Formats: sequence, structure tokens, C-alpha cells
Amino acid sequence: MKDTTAKKLESVKVFGVIAFLSALPFVAATGCNKDNQTASSVDTNTVVVTPTDRTVGEAVDDTTLTANVKKALSNNTEYKFSDVKVATMKGTVQLSGFVDTAAQKSAAGDIAKAVPNVKEVVNNITLKQ
Repeated sequence: MKDTTAKKLESVKVFGVIAFLSALPFVAATGCNKDNQTASSVDTNTVVVTPTDRTVGEAVDDTTLTANVKKALSNNTEYKFSDVKVATMKGTVQLSGFVDTAAQKSAAGDIAKAVPNVKEVVNNITLKQ
């Protein structure tokens, strides 16, 4: 009985993920926002990144990279990176947030660069004052 219930639950989870990923292009195409703006009505000096700027495979890869970089940062024994945020777009990892020292900022960048499949690291970490 438990095996059947677990299989059904797993099927529902898989279906939900597939349905969500299938809906992303439609949400992007309709310009889902509160003011009903389209991409052409947005300030031309602003870069707008939509889900259609990368494939589903790239999005999954980016999510995996983000998780791997976060794990690498949390596994570091020399520094704590609790105030560092990680975002990834097409293999480029962006680090932001705050650290205490320049050495800690540099270490965060080095750790992120060492994660397999990271193409580039943009280190926007700010030093705490």
C-alpha cells in the first residue's frame, strides 16, 4: 500500500514540475505583470531577463550550479558566507551580499570559480562597513 501511494505522489510531483515548466513560455509571452506592460514598453536602459532568454535545460543547469556554489560556500571552513547570495544565468554565477573582509570576498569568488561548469563569476559582494 505504501509503495503505491509513494508512486502516485511521485507521479503528481513530476506532473506538477512538467506543468510548471510548460507554462513558463506562455507566461513570458503574455507579459505577466501588474501594469500589463510588454517588453517594448519598458525603459530601454533596463535589461529585462525573461524565462525565454534561456532554455529549460539551461534553467535547470543554472539551478544546479546555484545549488552547487551555495554548497561549496557553506562547506568552507575558513569563512562563513551567510550574507552572500548566489544567482546564475547561462552558467555565469553572480555573487552579491555582504562580507567582513576583502579576503573573504576574494575567497567567495575563488570558491565559486572552482565549481565545475561555472563559466564566469561576477563578484558583486560588498564589504561591511
